Amino acid sequence: MVMDMKRVEARLGTKGFSLPDELLEIECAYIEAAMNLSEGVVSHAARLLRISRSGMYVKLAKLEAWKRMVGGKKF
Repeated sequence: MVMDMKRVEARLGTKGFSLPDELLEIECAYIEAAMNLSEGVVSHAARLLRISRSGMYVKLAKLEAWKRMVGGKKF
């Protein structure tokens, strides 16, 4: 993954920057992409992310909570 350094520097210069929030956003993007690529098959998405199936369910719960915070579709 190539980071856009201008975007990173701009975000660091803002008052509202939060590393935990940024990391959560990135993690959720990967979870969502894995679920899309696996056509909703949790075990396949977990393999794509190199995590256990049970770990994937934990991350899916985190994704759903994040989407409720920021709005968005559900799986």
